[in-house]
Amino acid sequence: MSEGKQRILVVLPNPMGDGILATPSLRRLRRSLPETHITYLGNAVVKQILEGVGWEDRWIEFSAEEMSRGGLRASAKRLREERFSTAILYRNSFRSALLAWKALIPERIGYDRDGRGHLLTQRIKSIRLRKRFAPISMLDYYDHLIVQAVASLGGTLEGEDRHLELKTTDRDQQQIDGLWNRWHVDIDKRIVVLVPGGAFGPSKWWPALRFAELADRLIQENDCQVILSCAPNSLEQEIAGRIKSAVKQRVYDLSEESLDLGGLKELIRRCSLMVANDTGPCHIAAAFGVPLVTLFGPTDPRWTATGYGQEIRLRKDAGCGPCQEKICVKQEHCCMEAISVEEVFRAANQQLTSAPGGTTAPRGACPLPGSYFQPFEESFVPLSDGNGLVHRSYEECLGKGGLGRLEEIFDFRGGERLDKPGLGRRERMRIELAWESG
Repeated sequence: MSEGKQRILVVLPNPMGDGILATPSLRRLRRSLPETHITYLGNAVVKQILEGVGWEDRWIEFSAEEMSRGGLRASAKRLREERFSTAILYRNSFRSALLAWKALIPERIGYDRDGRGHLLTQRIKSIRLRKRFAPISMLDYYDHLIVQAVASLGGTLEGEDRHLELKTTDRDQQQIDGLWNRWHVDIDKRIVVLVPGGAFGPSKWWPALRFAELADRLIQENDCQVILSCAPNSLEQEIAGRIKSAVKQRVYDLSEESLDLGGLKELIRRCSLMVANDTGPCHIAAAFGVPLVTLFGPTDPRWTATGYGQEIRLRKDAGCGPCQEKICVKQEHCCMEAISVEEVFRAANQQLTSAPGGTTAPRGACPLPGSYFQPFEESFVPLSDGNGLVHRSYEECLGKGGLGRLEEIFDFRGGERLDKPGLGRRERMRIELAWESG
């Protein structure tokens, strides 16, 4: 027990990718509240992926069964004994708020959604556009949560730092040293990791035969070594099998190995390039500064925008997307089918031939007409009161003028507090139109 300290429980998101996207805000929480005792609650996957970051004082690991309807009572009792003063809910689920409420945690901070507002003591408004959640980067979504939480807890907010961050351990490094020896990997050659699956669902999967063709071209034309990173489950093992049946060159297959997430982090850290569907390992690559080509289809790329300068995002406009469906309703998979092997190869080749330091080709450079071929940057972030979005380039200017809330921005005299040319200090005119009958 840490007597006299605020005891904060941080309920982390479930998916691996979301856990990585939470790292900038988790780092900011730690720096803004250095004297508090922070406990993370998460599943085994997120715990492994965040191992070593060091922003928590303690971990509590909960299984899916413990968070299920049947296990919730016992889990709440377990948390009640910890006497937490505050719960910060990264998870958006009703059940996570119910858990904090049943655990008798006095202050419960989270987004007001999924019918759980009455269980929260601080309800953060979710921004919607046309009744749907506004597609903003999860980095900004989580950061807005932490900004509100730090203010509520009386902390001093530290500056925003948006880079993703992960760590590896000596054990992780030893795992990959052993794997390299068994595979007889030539460390003098560039290593490319391909991620042809993804837990979200098959609508995100670029065709396996195209990954096979891409692998052959990377090996033959760029003298690379290629690793298939597939999860050790039947669906992804089947994908790996189709790729290996089609390739003409030798590729390495992680689905046949018993590598844990720590080992996967270290493997990706050592690679020269990753080509992947929009899935969690992409964020591992970004956290370690590995050049990346990400293939988007049914999902809106704004949700995962990080501003990572060494990423190329390939996406083709389809009339039905982004649909966010796990399985293609039309059964045509046109959004992913529209991305050609030639486009992906050219993007990969650009990343492999980039100048030292990760400098890529100028933005807007397209390998083929109609393709989206540049780092994606989301420009809008939430206002402090959650009542709208503001363009990132104006955020600092508005903040200096004390215009963080929607009502302040639209106040008639508010513009006089702005120093940015073109925004304030302009004459207002009132125009009256007189209508004459006849």
